[in-house]
Amino acid sequence: MLFACAIMALSAMLSACGAVSDRPQPATMSPSDFAVFDDAPAPSDALTGEVAAALLRSLQPEFGKAQIKEARRVLANDPGWLIPAANGEVCLVQLIYPVIGVVHGEALPPAPVTSCEPEVLAEAGQLVGTHSLSASLTQAADSNVTGVAPNGVATVKIVSSHGRSITVDVVRNAYEVVVRDPVAVRFTTTSHGKPTPHTVRLTTFSGGARYVER
Repeated sequence: MLFACAIMALSAMLSACGAVSDRPQPATMSPSDFAVFDDAPAPSDALTGEVAAALLRSLQPEFGKAQIKEARRVLANDPGWLIPAANGEVCLVQLIYPVIGVVHGEALPPAPVTSCEPEVLAEAGQLVGTHSLSASLTQAADSNVTGVAPNGVATVKIVSSHGRSITVDVVRNAYEVVVRDPVAVRFTTTSHGKPTPHTVRLTTFSGGARYVER
């Protein structure tokens, strides 16, 4: 009788342990509030081997194979992907070509550059960056502006240093444009039928930037 009880107790313990170990683990969190993640990944969304390897080596933020599979291609002109990080951030990954393309007769390869924001800030349009297309750090110059826009935003306005602006289409939650001396991104979201304007200030290396609100 004691032996039978012991066997039953052991079975109960093993069953309990099994119930714990078989419990489904939480799925990789995907920034589902971005429409670009709603569809299953297509072959064209896949990261290049170089970019995937660089992300897997990253420690801050950190990426695993599950995050690599979540990547979505978002930029049409230059290679770029939107991808969730393991720490809950959302990242825009791009291949940036060097301003000086050749050194000592050898062509310099593009480098993967990662810009990240917490999901709530990315969904508010704060995931945006610029890189200058000129080697000068003191004069106004053309810059490549890339960013992520919330769902429902079809266009954004990129404002230059003296108030001039250019309207850019948003495709797959992202936009990209080359503009002279950009200082801000402006867009409008709609909630319950009410439009809300947003302005995101940009950080550039131009020394003469002056933003005029209009």
